[in-house]
Amino acid sequence: MNSHDQYMQDFLTVFEPLTLWGPGDDSDTLKAMSYISDNADSILEIGSSKGFSTCLLAEHYNA
Repeated sequence: MNSHDQYMQDFLTVFEPLTLWGPGDDSDTLKAMSYISDNADSILEIGSSKGFSTCLLAEHYNA
């Protein structure tokens, strides 16, 4: 097993039991966004569902 395979195995061990791997709704996303600087010029959003969080980020930031 290489390091990537091990990483993915560990990742799934942590996240597999969860029913959702990201914020549950817009209010959760907005709360998480409150921790981002208003003048952020780059944001890494790793998709975990249907893109609702990504859409909110796009509406609120020019990053």
